[in-house]
Amino acid sequence: MGFGWKDIVPGDPYIVYMGKPISPSDLNYVTQLYQPLIGPLSVSLYITLYHEHMIDEKACINHRSLMSVMGTPLNQLVKARETLEAVGLMQTVRIFSEQGNQLFEYKLLPPMLPTAFFGDDMMSMILLNRVGKSRYHYLREKFLVRKNELEVKGDREEITKGFDEVFSSIMPTELTIASGSETEYFLSQMESMYPAKESYQDMGKDGSSGIYFRQIDPDFVFLEASLPKTLGKSRTLGPEICELLKELSFFYQIDDMQLSYFLQEPYVYNDHNELDAARLRWFIKDWYLRSHQGQQPVVGQKAVLQPSTESEPIGGGQSREQEHKQALSKLSPIALLELYQDGGKASPADIKLVEELTEHYKLVPGVINVLLEYVMITNNKQLPKALIQKIASHWKRLAIQTVDQALEQAKQLYHDTKQKGKTRKETTPKSPSSRNVLKKDELPEWVVRQMEHKQIPSNEQQEEVDEHKKKEALELLRALGEID
Repeated sequence: MGFGWKDIVPGDPYIVYMGKPISPSDLNYVTQLYQPLIGPLSVSLYITLYHEHMIDEKACINHRSLMSVMGTPLNQLVKARETLEAVGLMQTVRIFSEQGNQLFEYKLLPPMLPTAFFGDDMMSMILLNRVGKSRYHYLREKFLVRKNELEVKGDREEITKGFDEVFSSIMPTELTIASGSETEYFLSQMESMYPAKESYQDMGKDGSSGIYFRQIDPDFVFLEASLPKTLGKSRTLGPEICELLKELSFFYQIDDMQLSYFLQEPYVYNDHNELDAARLRWFIKDWYLRSHQGQQPVVGQKAVLQPSTESEPIGGGQSREQEHKQALSKLSPIALLELYQDGGKASPADIKLVEELTEHYKLVPGVINVLLEYVMITNNKQLPKALIQKIASHWKRLAIQTVDQALEQAKQLYHDTKQKGKTRKETTPKSPSSRNVLKKDELPEWVVRQMEHKQIPSNEQQEEVDEHKKKEALELLRALGEID
């Protein structure tokens, strides 16, 4: 749904309660295992709400007070809350009173146990990708080596964000696990030293992780019809298995037809002819690795669609400029670079440059896309690092946060650069100074002939140059919204 002032305002009250008791060990799991995935602001919000509940479990506080305590704007708090919802640490319900006011219920949930966390393909692999092998080894060793709800009357609306609404499953571009590679050996060694085999018992019979999905909706009627006839009357999919299929479908990007093939495999059923969640998960993972040359899928946070300041055209259609803005808002910077390379993989230098814009300059993905596209169009598809850093610093000082703001700055920068070029051309002397250049009649005749031969291009060459410049200028003006 995203943040909007129509959905929540600082004066809206909220209450906090616990879905289950949260222990100090649970808080430790949140800070050590979840924080690399969801960021410090989301963890800070979780702990703040936890302690508010511990102080007064019946307290009804407004969001303005929370903003003051955390020193954070409301839109960032909403984003942090949605991230907590996506990883299963919070559920949110909005309650509408008869007077038209609204109240939010924040239900804090305990994190997964370490065995469940490390046994989950998604969570474990994201953690490894974020913290690196050394820290992952440390965490796995430390955590796997053994050592009342308030009722408020009113209309209830479940608005908890699903995992697939905050994160996106991206085809492999970052983490490569090739057969016989160092990473494959490392993971095998970790599983041998600190096994997480108890994870499915901790998570439940189905092996689900506590994360749920809103937008992933396989056709379960079709999938049940695809189950082997040997199952007899038990050819049904329980709610736990359905949630597992949603997770696998999202993480490995597989459709209903492919899922039906997996459900027909004899291997995924145990000796009692029952569908085995652990076997199904392993089978699909093994298939994916073999199909993608050992590459794991990468899960990244979705870029938020930036609001447009322009109204939509009559009839519901979108102009080319609006479609361009939405594309810049949705795409990740790496995906944008790969589009400009006809699908070719971005170079390590380009990826490092994008990471620097994200981490050091704190620019949002949509703004980074505008910056990269402007520099590429005005520099013959090149990405001069010094120029990009200069513009990024300027935009950071201007607090550019949206695609619209970035496009306006790009247009202004283009016009300023063009105006400087005109001024420089007008102030440049039409004839060279006699101190620097010899007069033509003072040069030997053979030098004059050679200079004239080199400097005067043919008519065909001049036309090709003019046509190329004209094409580049039209492309730039179109991208900047100057022409359709």
